[in-house]
This record gives sequence, C-alpha cells and structure tokens, in this order.
Amino acid sequence: MLHEKVPYCQFHYTKLFGVRCFYCDNRSSMQVIKVLNKNYCENHFFCSGCDTLLEEQKSKVIEMDQKPYCRHCYDKFPADMRRKLLETANAAAKNKKATMKKDKEKKASLKKKKEDKKKADKEIMNATQAAS
Repeated sequence: MLHEKVPYCQFHYTKLFGVRCFYCDNRSSMQVIKVLNKNYCENHFFCSGCDTLLEEQKSKVIEMDQKPYCRHCYDKFPADMRRKLLETANAAAKNKKATMKKDKEKKASLKKKKEDKKKADKEIMNATQAAS
C-alpha cells in the first residue's frame, strides 16, 4: 500500500494511517461505520442502551448524548425526553438546511464574480487590441 508515494505493508499502513474506532481506539483497515461524526469497527457499532449490534443500513439510529441508540431503546425513553430529542434533531436539520442554502448562494455569488471579472478582462483585452 502506498501513502504519499511511500510503500507500506498492510500491517504498518493500518497501524500508521488506518481509521481509529471510537469504541476500542484501534486502527482498522476493515470497513468502518461512520455515524454521528465517529468511526466504529463493524463489531463495535451497537446500541448504548441494550448492546444490540446495529447494522449501518438497516438500523434506525437515534443519537442521545453523542451515543447511538436503537429504536426499541428510544421508545423506552420518557415522552418529554423523546420530544426534546425530536425538537433538537429538527432544529439541527433546519440549521443544516439553512447552512447548505447559504453555501449554495455563496458559491453562486463567487461564480458570478469570476464570470464578471473574466468578462471585464476580456473587454480590456479587446479594447487594448483595438487601440493597437
């Protein structure tokens, strides 16, 4: 395996550059699951309430205190806690959507500025050539 054009064996590549599991803190070259901005080994992605192994694609994962919970454990939470978690999740989604919209507008604005500058430069070049 190469890293910045330097060859490494599988063992040392993993030890130096593998993704670190949040639960066991080991580096892994295996497939990792990235959830809640954390990486987990496939064997360490489980519900914090009941220790049931969660599957990345099939399991509904609910975050509480930066820990993953399965739907079954979430349903056992008190009603006000579930309501607050839902409100927090909705607010986070709304903020993310607003941020994405601002980023999109910013990119469009930068693109327009570049196009305007290109157009102005072209006009200057044409004027210079016409004056010659």
